[in-house]
Amino acid sequence: MHITQHEDETQKQITETFCFYRGLIIDLFEQEVGTDKNWPFIRSRLLKILSPDRGLEAKIIAIVQRNSKRV
Repeated sequence: MHITQHEDETQKQITETFCFYRGLIIDLFEQEVGTDKNWPFIRSRLLKILSPDRGLEAKIIAIVQRNSKRV
């Protein structure tokens, strides 16, 4: 599969945006529940949900790639 420069740039922008907001979300949750005994579990779940591997970021990148193939 050949990725165009536009697709590559789009994926880079998505990744940078998710990286930024993932950090904000984790920081916010840590401030609110960081002292809770369940914090490590909560943090792990948040990271999994937002991850670039199988989480929301991966799903959005897959949608963008699928839609770019249709054009």
